Amino acid sequence: MESQGVESVQSINHRDANMEVEMIVGDNHEVEGSTLETDDIPQESGKRKQTSEMWQHFKKVKVDDMQYAECKNCKTRLKAPSAQHTADVPCDLLADALMDWNIDRKVSTIMVDNYTTNDAMLRRLLDRLSTKDMLLDGKVLHMRCCAHILNLIVKDGSETISITTERIRDSVVYRTASPARVEKFEEVPRQLNVSCGKKLSLDCKSRWN
Repeated sequence: MESQGVESVQSINHRDANMEVEMIVGDNHEVEGSTLETDDIPQESGKRKQTSEMWQHFKKVKVDDMQYAECKNCKTRLKAPSAQHTADVPCDLLADALMDWNIDRKVSTIMVDNYTTNDAMLRRLLDRLSTKDMLLDGKVLHMRCCAHILNLIVKDGSETISITTERIRDSVVYRTASPARVEKFEEVPRQLNVSCGKKLSLDCKSRWN
């Protein structure tokens, strides 16, 4: 059910969104301040038409010979990066943002996930920024995300004891498969005069935490 006064949102993946931004802010659009109509987006032959309603809330603006998509409500501007997703692209975008805000000499650390692209991006970023004003000359600029590392540790540990946990899980599944089995299982601690107020439970396979 759609809430009153709230527009429905069309879900698209990041590739489609990136493609639309590139089409919209490309060099073929030279009109400043005009509304971004989806019908105006150039379509390659054999490709489906891009019709995301989100672009009705943006307009084209040109600043310093660079095309942007500007939100009509919050004035946020979007610049389309390359679709190749190499380390140079996020490095250039991050360096430009730091310099635009004049905080490139005030950054101590940048926390990113443990991916090879992020490793290469931070190495390139160190070459572009002045490290003399950084903490420990930029040696601690690259900080791995502790939550991501902890997730990897837990997964590795889970694989090590996977045989044991699978056997325990199978046993719990068997014992909880029917009310009769549950009642028989709960009867055992009563016969042994063992107090137990908790019931058997299974973990959710889609969540490790």
